[in-house]
Amino acid sequence: SEPLAMPISPEGGHKLSTVHGLPTDALSGGASVLTVEAFEYEAFPEIVPILRLPDHVLLQYTSTSPDVEEDSFCDDVRSTLRFIRDSRARDVFGASCDEDVAWRRCSDRVNGWEALRI
Repeated sequence: SEPLAMPISPEGGHKLSTVHGLPTDALSGGASVLTVEAFEYEAFPEIVPILRLPDHVLLQYTSTSPDVEEDSFCDDVRSTLRFIRDSRARDVFGASCDEDVAWRRCSDRVNGWEALRI
């Protein structure tokens, strides 16, 4: 098979980011809230080959701490990449890509989130 070329550094124009720690606020009744400021994005050409990587390779390319990631890490990365591939920024952040979005952690589901109006 051909070698996989993946620009994942800032110099290559692509990078994956992680949010650590979730603040709480009055809007959510004290629950964890994740707010994402609107930004434009589009799927990058390497997204399909990255989705096809075996777990051990995906882990090395996408994690800053591959030795201590949760078992669900690769599934979560693939889910995020499929979201990027399958959704348009204007469908998430409005037609002009200027509407921030926020989610509140659901109290009745582990890792469940519900959208908030902001």
